[in-house]
Amino acid sequence: MSKLTSALLKNINYQKVKKKRSKNFLIYFNELNNLNELKIEKPKKLIAPLCYPFKTKNYPRIKSILLEKNVYIPIYWNDYFNEERENRILFLPLDQRYSKKEINFIINIIKNEY
Repeated sequence: MSKLTSALLKNINYQKVKKKRSKNFLIYFNELNNLNELKIEKPKKLIAPLCYPFKTKNYPRIKSILLEKNVYIPIYWNDYFNEERENRILFLPLDQRYSKKEINFIINIIKNEY
């Protein structure tokens, strides 16, 4: 690891990052769990989640709208999903850079499609 990378990583407040990611996950959970085809139980404890997985039949439409609104939706485990006919899981962003307002913007786009 370079000295620069090491210095940058030492300046991250990991507890703050963990708390913000967990908070953003719960916002999605509370607002979208009833629409999510992927049944997720409310976590008792969160440890810095990577994303909120949202399974939907409206995947192509919602993904297209999110991209039009400059919301990047990553694709994970591509080889696994290639076995299915259609990838229907949106991995919604929730990292520490996202505010509650931005998370709610994404949630509202999804809810408008139901």
